[in-house]
Amino acid sequence: SLGIETAIQRQIKMPLLWAGTRAVDVSVIGVPCDLGAEIAGARDAPLEIRRRTAGFAYECDFATGRPLGWYDATHRERVLEGVTFADLGDVRFHYGEALDAVLERTTEATRGALDQGSFPVVIGGDRTVALGPIRALADRGPVAVVWASAVGGPGTATAWRAALRAAALPHVERLVHVGARDTAAAAPAADGIAVVTVAELRERGTAALVDVLPPELPCYVSLDIGALDPAHAPGVAVPYAGGLATAELTALLRELGGHREVLGMDVCDVAPARDPGLVTVATAAHLLIAGLGAFVRRARGDDDQDDNGQGERE
Repeated sequence: SLGIETAIQRQIKMPLLWAGTRAVDVSVIGVPCDLGAEIAGARDAPLEIRRRTAGFAYECDFATGRPLGWYDATHRERVLEGVTFADLGDVRFHYGEALDAVLERTTEATRGALDQGSFPVVIGGDRTVALGPIRALADRGPVAVVWASAVGGPGTATAWRAALRAAALPHVERLVHVGARDTAAAAPAADGIAVVTVAELRERGTAALVDVLPPELPCYVSLDIGALDPAHAPGVAVPYAGGLATAELTALLRELGGHREVLGMDVCDVAPARDPGLVTVATAAHLLIAGLGAFVRRARGDDDQDDNGQGERE
């Protein structure tokens, strides 16, 4: 459960969604579970990432109640303008229960958001948490999964097992492992799995990813923060050198949103107790906002901003 301080921040910055209230554009679901990890610590990430986002300068027009979103100084534009948010709280779990029971509740929570027409954002938790929201897409037809992670081989048990289970789901037509590098025991592509290495992304850019995604399929994006280099995201269970820079992954998310429909996203494997200065927590929060800015804009058809990125005002 959440502490009192964070509960108050959530009510001010991101209102709770109660049964019977109107649907919102984006629903946030926390899964403070690391039952599937060899090393504990990711269970604290939903709490810390919420605390970090509560400090962002989210603006609202108090005359109209219309969200003004955030101003992205890098690209000189507003992001998530007019987009409504709600925090659905955390998927609860009990120590000692089976991991699949937690994943099933995560699936139910995500499916509930999707049924309301809301874009689900899941904050893990360890890498296996991503299986919950991916399963929830089963009745949305075939999908492709963009699986950003450093690791992708039999020697990296948790992440590799989760990737194989996701790729084996009947509605997942293609899983693309993004971010593999030589120090992370990357495996060759398996059935239904394509691999895009860090070197390929740096050489070809987003085209390296888009070219292996079926053009007719919507995507789900799952971000293991370990896809980043430890210099940018030190707070992970097992760091691997040679990863992406924050700016590179941010650009990838923005460009992916311009090429493909994205149905949902998660961020996993942030370990606050191993994170000096909570740098990784801040980076995870940044990537969520950057990804949402691209994915929700496409879903809403919000590509009509003016040259200053200010959009229209009511």
